[in-house]
Amino acid sequence: MSLSLRKKLAFGAATAALAASAGMLTAAPASAGPNCASGYHCIFYLGINNSARHSYYNSDSNFAGDTFNQLTSRAGAGLSANDNTVSASNSSSSGLESHYYNGTGYSGSCSA
Repeated sequence: MSLSLRKKLAFGAATAALAASAGMLTAAPASAGPNCASGYHCIFYLGINNSARHSYYNSDSNFAGDTFNQLTSRAGAGLSANDNTVSASNSSSSGLESHYYNGTGYSGSCSA
């Protein structure tokens, strides 16, 4: 799944936990996103299967200091993740969600 993403990653664990405790969610089997290690949220310079990647275990409110530092034989290796993110994959555990914002500090429009 390709998203037009640029910056910022946040997790919706608190919302998921509240909804689950209120009985609004049913448990679903965990499924790993493509090309992203279990427990991580990953962003890609281009497509998920053909470009460099950066992985996050926790949230990051500003991609300015991040680079595509994994899968370095692919397009985008070493480039800044800030304003260069096109695709994302979620392999998080514990019911965490990925939310991507186009502004720093979780501001601007959001792509869930």
